[in-house]
Amino acid sequence: MQEFKVNTSPYGAEFGRTGGGVVSFAIKSGTNSPHGTLHEFLRNSVLDANGFNANRANQRKPSFKRNQFGFTLGGPVWIPKAYDGRNKTFFFVGYEGLRERSFSSFTGTVPTDLERRGNFSQSLDPTGVWTRPPLPASLATSGPPSLALRFHPTS
Repeated sequence: MQEFKVNTSPYGAEFGRTGGGVVSFAIKSGTNSPHGTLHEFLRNSVLDANGFNANRANQRKPSFKRNQFGFTLGGPVWIPKAYDGRNKTFFFVGYEGLRERSFSSFTGTVPTDLERRGNFSQSLDPTGVWTRPPLPASLATSGPPSLALRFHPTS
């Protein structure tokens, strides 16, 4: 990146009615020498502090490991004895990887034996009111199910 500018209110009419701000940037064109970057960002629970509420409850720090890494590389396209792209053709590649491991819990519900058999007469919420069973995801997004009838005459 060669240049960047953060515009906050007020700014020109060419940016329209944008709330907050506008970020403008210009990138460099290619060069005749290869350039690149490497980066690494490491975060883990060994270097983190425990949370305030976890300390008050005498809870241990949860395990957390995050490793974000990558590279960029750019330069002229040059194929020996076939093509010399200096001052004409350039390439640029980049990669970013993320590896994260953390402890988390999930709370959910599973159908009762009656519900698995199609009987929802006992499906009550904590106040004792009957609740409509949830639709499967495939039906919830595609509308009501359709019914197709086929008749096979017997001879």
